[in-house]
Amino acid sequence: MAVTLSLVAGLGLGDASYKYVAEYYRKDKKQGAQFAAVIIWSATIFATVLFVALWLSRSLWVSWIFPATTNDAIVGLCLCLAWTNLIFALLIGVFSGLQRFREFAIMNLLQATAVAGFVLVLGFYGSEGALLAYVGGSSLCLVWGAIKLWLTDGTIFSWPGWNAFTKLKTILRFSAPIWVGAFALTPVITFAFAFLARQPNGQEQLGIFNTANGLRMLVTILPGVISVAITPALIEEGGALGDHRAYSQLLEKAFSSLIFLTIPLLILSLFLSDLLFLVYGKAYGEAFRLFMPLTASAAIAAIGMPIVTVMMAKNRTWISLGFGIIKSVVLVALSLLLMPRYLGWGLVWAFFFSEIGYYVLAVEFCERTGAVSSFFRRAFYLSCLGVGLILALSMYLPAVVRWAAALPLTLASLFFLLRGKSETGNWIAQLAPVKLRPGTQRLMRLITS
Repeated sequence: MAVTLSLVAGLGLGDASYKYVAEYYRKDKKQGAQFAAVIIWSATIFATVLFVALWLSRSLWVSWIFPATTNDAIVGLCLCLAWTNLIFALLIGVFSGLQRFREFAIMNLLQATAVAGFVLVLGFYGSEGALLAYVGGSSLCLVWGAIKLWLTDGTIFSWPGWNAFTKLKTILRFSAPIWVGAFALTPVITFAFAFLARQPNGQEQLGIFNTANGLRMLVTILPGVISVAITPALIEEGGALGDHRAYSQLLEKAFSSLIFLTIPLLILSLFLSDLLFLVYGKAYGEAFRLFMPLTASAAIAAIGMPIVTVMMAKNRTWISLGFGIIKSVVLVALSLLLMPRYLGWGLVWAFFFSEIGYYVLAVEFCERTGAVSSFFRRAFYLSCLGVGLILALSMYLPAVVRWAAALPLTLASLFFLLRGKSETGNWIAQLAPVKLRPGTQRLMRLITS
């Protein structure tokens, strides 16, 4: 309930705070701080008024949402938690846009630690105690984040003046499709899961699918770190005040780095997948077969991550929403067509083709509008072919051959992908933590030489 309310009241402004701070702050500090102030004040005032109105009118709607035994304390704590979640999203967005990744990480870790600490003390008091622990932990985190942000640039919290709120139209034009997508597209996945569960033997198949789907994100961990680091810079250089040449170079480096980090991880994950799934026991051991195509589609999504950032930087969020709707329609159509006969495998292939289809549409659109180069488009499709080849080998090679080839093929891919690309290797080394940077630089020089 609290999560849903924070999404409703947020209007997609958490993503907007990230986008506009990243786009303007380093190029025009005054304008970037003004955008941040408009977003923070607008979201805070709107959410506060909305949640106070919901509290005062709770007798009209509580019975439709909560069980009959729910008391006013739980309702009030849910509203407070929704408010803290919304403000947390805004502060996280601003820290990300400022490229203050240390504060971004500390704030996330502090929230988790504070909530856990309060739960140990208040968890004995049932639902009220658990909710109070979440509200208390999140509030503590917000105080730290607000103080840190004030010390960084206090003008972000200053009243921007009534004239500055004319920017709100531009901001909402960007954030509205993100807000709509959160409600329109997420239920489609729930429908696909529910449809599988209703099939004969569907509950067991859904359990196997969820086991495989939960582990597929292994292949996106390192690419995800690169994406977090590079997204604000791409938005900055691809935005209204950016340098087109710097943007193109940065996009090419980011894309090459994602390929370099994703393909070797994919080889290890797929070739050793049956060994990986031994930890789940015999009942779910066969989930590794579903894991293979799911992980391959996740790898393509990881490689294509910059295209999502490009559409954000170029204010193409409505187009992105349209592609998301097409992706959802494809997912539903393939689920209805394949699941009655193939059960879990049908859902796997529905996810596979719908996810890849989204990135194909996005790449084609961005290449035709000049947002990405023909090099990016060609490299993306070559990467897709490479992922497809790795998937085919992992699915049809005998297990012993896969196990024996996993490490040599992974090492070979590392050298092949970075051979002769010293500039990209140096750039990857600079993204490593300071203490690991010298060793990473030596490794990159060895691979690229």
